[in-house]
Order: sequence, then C-alpha cells, then structure tokens
Amino acid sequence: MAHHTFYRLMLAVIMVTGAYSHPKCNEIDRKKCWCFNAESIDIQCPIMEPQISLTVTKINHKISLQCLGNSSPYIDLEIIPEMDVSESKIFQMSYCYFNNSFMDVLDKFNIKELKTLAFESMALKDNDSNISVSKESFERLGSLESLTMTYSTLSFAEDFLANTPNLLSLTLSRNHILELDFSLKNLSKLKLLDLSGNQINNLPDGIFDDLSNLTVLYFYNNNLTELSRNSLSGLNNLRLLEVSQNKLKDIAEDTFADLHNLVNISLRDNNIRGVPGSLFVQNPLLENIRMDYNKDMILSDYIFSNLTMLRSVALNVNKLKEVPENAFKSCVRLQQINLKNNELATLPEYVFKDLKSLKNLDLSYNKLNSLPNGIFSTLHNLEEINLGKNLLKAVNENLFKYMNNLKKLDLSKNRISLIDLKAFSSLQNSLTSIDLSFNVWNNNYSVPPEYGSLSGTLSPLNDLITLKELNLGHNNLTDIPELYALTNLRKMDLSYNEITNLEVPQFALAISYNYFVDLSHNKIEKLGFRYAEDIATSNSGDAIHYNGERSTVLKIHSNPIVCDCSNYDLTRYNDNQMKNLKTLVEIDQNELYCANDKHRKVIDVHPNHIDCPVLNGCPEVCRCSYKPYYTAIIVDCSKSKLTTYPKFNFTLDQTFNQTYLLLGDNLLTRGPTENETNYSNITNLDLSGNLISAMDWVPSQIKELNLNNNLLTNLDSSFIRKLNSTRIERLHLQGNPWNCDCKTWDLQVYLMDNYKKADDIFCMNSNTELTKLTELCKVSPYLTIMLPIILGIFLCFAIAFAVFYRYQTEIKIYLYAKNLCLWFVTEEELDKDKTYDVFISYANQDEAFIAGHLLPELEHGPHPFKVCVHTRDFIPGEFITEQVVNSVKDSKRTLVVLSNHYVNSNWGKLEFRTAHAEALSEGRTRVIVVIYGDLDETKLDNEFESYIKTNTYVKWGDKYFWNKLRYALPHSKNGFYEKNKKHAKMMLKIDDKFNLIKDPPSPSNTSTPPITLDPSLLESKQIIIDVPAKKIVEGESPLLIKKVY
Repeated sequence: MAHHTFYRLMLAVIMVTGAYSHPKCNEIDRKKCWCFNAESIDIQCPIMEPQISLTVTKINHKISLQCLGNSSPYIDLEIIPEMDVSESKIFQMSYCYFNNSFMDVLDKFNIKELKTLAFESMALKDNDSNISVSKESFERLGSLESLTMTYSTLSFAEDFLANTPNLLSLTLSRNHILELDFSLKNLSKLKLLDLSGNQINNLPDGIFDDLSNLTVLYFYNNNLTELSRNSLSGLNNLRLLEVSQNKLKDIAEDTFADLHNLVNISLRDNNIRGVPGSLFVQNPLLENIRMDYNKDMILSDYIFSNLTMLRSVALNVNKLKEVPENAFKSCVRLQQINLKNNELATLPEYVFKDLKSLKNLDLSYNKLNSLPNGIFSTLHNLEEINLGKNLLKAVNENLFKYMNNLKKLDLSKNRISLIDLKAFSSLQNSLTSIDLSFNVWNNNYSVPPEYGSLSGTLSPLNDLITLKELNLGHNNLTDIPELYALTNLRKMDLSYNEITNLEVPQFALAISYNYFVDLSHNKIEKLGFRYAEDIATSNSGDAIHYNGERSTVLKIHSNPIVCDCSNYDLTRYNDNQMKNLKTLVEIDQNELYCANDKHRKVIDVHPNHIDCPVLNGCPEVCRCSYKPYYTAIIVDCSKSKLTTYPKFNFTLDQTFNQTYLLLGDNLLTRGPTENETNYSNITNLDLSGNLISAMDWVPSQIKELNLNNNLLTNLDSSFIRKLNSTRIERLHLQGNPWNCDCKTWDLQVYLMDNYKKADDIFCMNSNTELTKLTELCKVSPYLTIMLPIILGIFLCFAIAFAVFYRYQTEIKIYLYAKNLCLWFVTEEELDKDKTYDVFISYANQDEAFIAGHLLPELEHGPHPFKVCVHTRDFIPGEFITEQVVNSVKDSKRTLVVLSNHYVNSNWGKLEFRTAHAEALSEGRTRVIVVIYGDLDETKLDNEFESYIKTNTYVKWGDKYFWNKLRYALPHSKNGFYEKNKKHAKMMLKIDDKFNLIKDPPSPSNTSTPPITLDPSLLESKQIIIDVPAKKIVEGESPLLIKKVY
C-alpha cells in the first residue's frame, strides 16, 4: 500500500512539473537571440544590436520585458521569439509601449490569463506624450487584478479601465496627471488606489462614489488646495487616507464625516492653519493621526477628545503656541504624542490627565521655561519623555513624581542649573537612560552635617540605581560624580565639562561590565593612579567581564594632558606595566596629544622619557631631575664651561639607586677622583667633549662611562683594573687621539675581552682599529736572535740546578774525591761527623794557663766550643799514642800552646806532628798555634821553626787575642761570622784558614785555606810517627805519615 501511495505522489509531481513547464534556451533560435540560462532565462534580441531584453524567472514565472532601443517607444513584436509561458501571471514592461492592444504581446507568449500587469517609464520624452491609453489597450484582460503604470507621460481615455472590472489595485503614481478626467465607476472591487506623485489640484465630487470597497487611498504629493466631504463620498470602508504633501489650507469640520471606518489619516506637510474641534467626531476608529509639518497651526479644544482608539498623534513642526487643555480628553489608549519643534512656552496642568496609556511624549525643541508640578503625575505608564532643547532652568522634586515606569528621560539642551536632590527619587526603579547634556549643571550641593563623609557621593543621580546610560556632556562639572550606587551603568558621557582631575582607581572597582566613560574635551591635566594597581590586583579575579570586553573604557582625547612627571603612572600604564589594571580599565587615548608637546601623542611617551625636576641639592650651574623609570637622579651640567667637578647632595622623598652625571662639553682636564663628594654612587657618567688626558679613578657602581671626544692617548693598567672591578655595561671611547704602542696593550686586551661593552677605538697614527692590531711593540732583530740563546742557557742552568739539588750529596763526594771544585765543598759538610771543635795540645807545666784562661773562655764564653784536653778526656788504660791520634782525628782543630815547656816536651811534639799529618792528609789547615810566654827561638827545632815562619799564629797577650782565636776556630755559617763582622778588618791579613786546596787555589768563605808546607821541613829530616797497632778500617785513609823523604 505504501508503494502505491509513493507512485501516486511521484506522478502528481511529474504532472505539476509538466503543467508549469519553463522555457529553455535550446528552444530559442540562437541565430536571432542570445540566451542565458541561470536562475532565470535571459534573452536579448537581436544578436547584433539588441532592442529588447527578456527575463523569465523560474520561481513565479514572472516575465520582464525591457526595451533597449531609443528610436521608438513602441515595441517591435517581430523580434520577440516565440515561446510558451502560458502559466505566467505577472508581466512587467519597461521603456516601451505597445501599438494597439496589449493582447498582441500576450499572444506572443501564449499567456491566457494575466493577474498582474506593470508598465514603468513607458514614455519619458515630450514627443511621446501623445501616447494614449484606451480600453482597447487592455482588451481581454478581464482577469487582471493589479495594474501599475508609473513614471510615464500618457493620456488616458475616459473609459480606459472599462475592460478591467476585477481590479483590486490600481497605481497611477508619478504620471504627470493634472486632473481626474477618467472614470472609476466599474472598479467596484478596487481596494487600493494610488494617485500619488502627480499634479492633481482638485478632486471632483463623487469621483469615488462607486469605490465602496476601497480601503487605501494614496493622494500625497499632489497640488490639492481643498478637501471636502463630497469629494470623499462613497469611501465608506476607507481605512487609510494619505493626503500629505499637498497645499491644503482649511479643512471643513465635516470633511471626514462619511469615513466612519477611517483608522489612519495623514495630513502632514500641508498649509493647514485652523483645525476644527469636531473634525474627527465621526471617526471613532482613528488610531493614528499625522498632522505634522504644517504652518502656524492652531488646535481647537477637544480636537482629539473621545477618540478612544487613538494610538498616536504627530503634531510636530507646526509652530504651535499652545495645546488646549482638553485636546486629548478621554484618549485612554493614546500611547504616543509628538509635539516636537513647536513654540510652546508652557502647557496646561491637566492636558495629559486622561492619558493613562501614554508611553512616549516628545516635547523637545519648544520654548518651555517651566512646567506645572503635576503635569505628568497621571502618566504612570509613560516610558519615554523628551524635554530637550527647551528653556528649563530647574528640576524640582515633584516634576516627575509618580512616573514609576519612566525608562528614558531627555533634559538636554536646556538651561538647567539646579536639580533637586529628590528630583529623580520616583524613577529609581525604572529609569535606564537620562540625558542632561548641554546644560549648566555642576552637581555641587551644600552638604548637611548629617551626611558626614558621604558628602562626596551626594547627587540626585545616585537614586537612579537602574540607570544604564547617563549623558552629562556640555555642563559645568568640575569633578567626576561618585556614582558607586549605579552598578548597572554602561555608558556615561562627561565630555565638554570643566573636569580637571581624573582618578583612575574609582573606575578600577569594576562596578559594571562593558562600562564606557567619555571624558573628552575637559581640562584634565593629570590622571591619578594611587592605589589603582592594588585595587586592580585584588579585583582581577572577581572583576566583571562580558564577552572578553574590559570592565571600563575611559575616553580622554582632547584634554590638556601634560607629559611630565605628574603623569608618569600614565606612561607606565601605556607601557603595559599595569597588566591587572589594564584588564579592568582601558584608557582610550586615540588622537590625544601632549599639552606641552603638540606634535607628540601621549601614548608614544615612554616611561623612560619622564623627568621630574629636582631643586634641593642641585649645583647652581646644573639642571637636576629625578627619572622614576630608572629610579635615578640626573645631574645635567653639560655645556656649562666647568673646569672643576660640581658637588651635589640630594635628599628626596623618592628612593633612587642610580645617579646620572652629565658633564659633556665642558673644560675638564682630568678625570674625577674618589675624593669628589657623592661620586662613588654614580652609575652613568658622561665626560664626553672635554679636555681630559688621563683617567685615574672610576666610581665603583658605574654602569656607563662616556669618554668620547677627549684628549686620551691611553688608559693605564691600574685604571683598567679598576674598570674590571666594576660592573660596567657600556664604555664609550671614540674620538680620542689614541697612541697604539706597548703601553696600550692592557687597553687592547680589555677591549677584546669586553667587545660587547666597549666601543672599539682607532689609533691616531694609523687610523686602524686597536683590536685589529697584531703587533703593538716592535721587537729588535738582535733580541730575536739572542732571546733563544739566553733561554737555552737559562734552561741548561735550570736543568743542572735541578740535578744538583736532587743529587747534591753524591756530587760533592765525587768532586772531593777527585780533588775537583773543592771550593764548592764547605768545611761544615766535611766536619759534620767530628766530635770536638778543638783539641788543646800543651805541656803539663802550662796547665794552669789552660785551666785558668783557655778552657773557661772556650767552653763558657759567648760562643761555647766543645774542647778536648788529655787530662780530662783521655780514657785511662788506653795507649796514649792511640788516644792522641783519635783526639786529633775527632777534632775540627788542634790548638797548640807553644811555650818553652812545650818545646821541650816529647808528647807535645807527638801531638803536633799528629795534627799536622792529619791536616796534610785532608789538605786543610787544622793546626792553630798559640804562643804562650816569651819563646826562646834558639831552642826550637827546625820543624817548629819552619811551621811558625810559614803559618800564622796567635800570641797570648795580644789585645785582639780572643777575637783572632775565635775567628780561627771552627764556626757555624748560621751566625758566628755575622756576629763578629766588626773584627773582620783586623783579620784581613790573616790567611783564610777555611779554603780547600786547589791548584791554583780558589778561596771560599766557608772553607779553610790550603796548607803551605815548607820544603825545608821535609828536606833533611824524617818524620816518623808511630802508628798504633790497629787495623785500618776499609775505605779509611791512614791518619799518620810514617816517613817523609
């Protein structure tokens, strides 16, 4: 069953489609016409010079025929292609006409029944005005319901509408018709008649008698001077009468008496003066009356009374001087009255008494200077009232009383200077827009004591808690009203006032989203931001935002904003340093220029451009300022012909951690010193353009130093070290006569290490950048040759020293064994294993001298020696000879006390010979001879005599005896010689007894001298020494010489 239903539906669609077939381009002879197939079929014929354009729409099968040629107003049917659009109901023809009957055109398209026919611009030329429209023109168009003929110059036959009895709409507008000389009698079905835009000056009586069904009559923009009851007779069902823009002057009171169903009437833009009070008595259904734009109109009392269906009345621009008190009596449904642009000076107190439905009242552009207190008291449903452009001076507390539904109030362009504090109290829950612009109100009120701290918010506007738009432009406000209660406010216009100060924090509270405040064209010089950032930070999480828009937009263009220290926070805001505040408050500064720099936009002023003048502590010849962006003090003493450095001492409320000292272009010849007052904290120092030839000191806190264009030839290493100890970020050195030589090496290194901080410099003698020089010091060719040689020698010495230091003991032993370089071996090293410093050899008879003089002094003197004497230190029971040999061997010196007793002593001779033999075996002088008493030289044998003659000796009784003796005795290199230095001159003739034997000898300060052995001593006498019967230890040399030949 479902399938059968579907097939039936498809068949119906196909049948309908076939019934309303649409022409196709392939059905058109392409040799004669162009054809374009889109949403409509567009055809132009003929091809070469098209004379017609034909469009057939696919939706409603509307045919539009337009003539393109200008040779004749009549269409040439021969060039229209044959096509079948029999179902078309709408035909429109432009810029041409037909010869006889329009049916000739329809036959070309096979149209059988047409409903709508429109002709536009058929005959525009003067020579085409003889075109006549007759009943034959519309032959066989009995089905036509709408006929339009506009923008043409035609003549109409009296019965040209005889063949169109079913017309419902007839439009003959803008055809230059002068009079209605054609008949409308057979148009009993006509509902709309449009005769507007012609030149008709008279309506014949009874012309509309047969139009009993007519509901709309457009007769505006003609030349009617009179309108009577007879001319409108027969229009019993007329609902809209439009006769505006004519030349009507007086209207009889019964003119509209037969129009009982009239709902809308327009008499606007005529010359009507007097309006009878009973003009609309017979029109109880009237809803809209337009009588505006007449001249010097005078309204009669009760003119609109009892029109209970009346909705709107337009009486604007009529030069009305008064409105009768009962003009609107009992108009209970009246919603809109327009009395704009009249000459009303006052209104009756009860003129609006019965208008309980009134919603819109326009009294603007009159001469109202006062209004009765209760004039609006009954208008409980009034939503909008416009009192703008009047002469009102005050608004009392009763004027708007009981107007509980008023939403929009316009009091602009008056002379209001006083508004009662309670004037708007009745509007607090309804008013959303108020316009008080172009008045002289200043919002200043004498504050009662009971208000206390709330005095700043005292304003009649604070009662309007539902207010969304507030216009206070062009008044005398000096301060921005504090309207914290108006949380619904979206727009406030404060432009063109006398406001001098703007505190941004009061707008950072985000009392409303999408809040726009216009403060343009005021006298604002400074914007205050105190606590604004703190408020914004605390409110940033809870601030009201809507669709991503900022809470508040402040428009401040055309204000004398001063771009100086007072507006530093504004520049910080513009520099996006107050991000939280910027999300809450946008300050619109488009086209806002600095008052102190007319060519500079405020938004282009960066915070680092702001300087605050400082006077206290500033040197007399300088200009001082505080730069808050850098928290810095700037001392500008440039171009002041200074020869000495200025002194300054600032005490400011602001904290600053930088000091900029600008001393450029002066006559300074030296750099500053650390003794300059308060210079240690300078961070930026400009010394460019002076005569400075040397720099010795730089402030420890320096960040930028400018030494351009001075007389500097070099910066020494001490100054470079001071620079390196700072945190300098920029150093300017250009324009100086730099010498590039060895002395500039430290500066070159500094520039290369700090190439990002310091400018490169050019050498005066070569005009080359210092950092690009590879040789600052030219090297002598001789130095080039000698330097490797010297370095080689030094390296050899260093290696030799290192080897000697590591193996010095072995080397000394080897040298001594080979009898080489004995000067290199010290006595202290050779005697380091000996037990005694000195062995005293003496005769027993001299023991008293020994015990009384020698021993106490040697053992207990200022420099004690370890002494060996036979009476104390020989071991009892041992062989004397063996002990003598051991005592000589174990002592560094043998001191022989040579006296007459000693010469006669055999043991003395033995001890002498043993000591002498030991000295010979070591090649050192170890025997010290002290002559005691008067020696009898005749008793000396040859051995003693020869030794005394060839060696030095010390004689007891000499005043320098002890000094000479101590000098000959062994002593440490650590101090003995130094302490006896004062006796050195006396000992110069004494042979140094501490030199090693060498051939030739080379004395050393630390070795005993060589022994000079007298040949005669060895020449004729044998020296026989008994050797103890003791085995010689391996590696030990014999101590005694047995025989000498």
